[in-house]
Amino acid sequence: MKILGFLIIILIIFVIPVADAQLSIGAKAVQKSVEVIINSDGEVHVKHVVISSNLPSQVELIEGTVSNLVVTNEQGEERDLAVVGDNDAVLIFPSNQNSIVEYSLEDVLILNDNLWSFEFSYPQFVSIIIPEEIDLVYVNNIPIQLGDKKGIGCHGCFMNLQYYS
Repeated sequence: MKILGFLIIILIIFVIPVADAQLSIGAKAVQKSVEVIINSDGEVHVKHVVISSNLPSQVELIEGTVSNLVVTNEQGEERDLAVVGDNDAVLIFPSNQNSIVEYSLEDVLILNDNLWSFEFSYPQFVSIIIPEEIDLVYVNNIPIQLGDKKGIGCHGCFMNLQYYS
């Protein structure tokens, strides 16, 4: 019984990183791309493309109420996954193909007096695709003219994205 208790304590020490005190299972996933797609109705869809790995890898999800979570391979076939925490991350099992993690985010885009606002934070590079009819966005109150661009890119950022409908 003492040996089992000792092994559990050792396992906890190795599973929970001391630096950020978050549960981490598997290696951090290497992501080829992350897209946040906002449509005209204020719906937010997220797509992570994860490089294949021989080890289980963990993908941090963008903060918000996650729904319709699915992991597929490059051919669109569903893959098994394990959710970590309260939809904070997903664990992708080893594969020789890239994996695609897709989900919707609820309650992150707020409409107030025709102004959409999205508080956003993610530690890796993200492409944020804005509805086609939007030509001007504000990032942390700084106006950005999109012109013929589909959206903006952000790396390791925290931003307040706003635009008028």
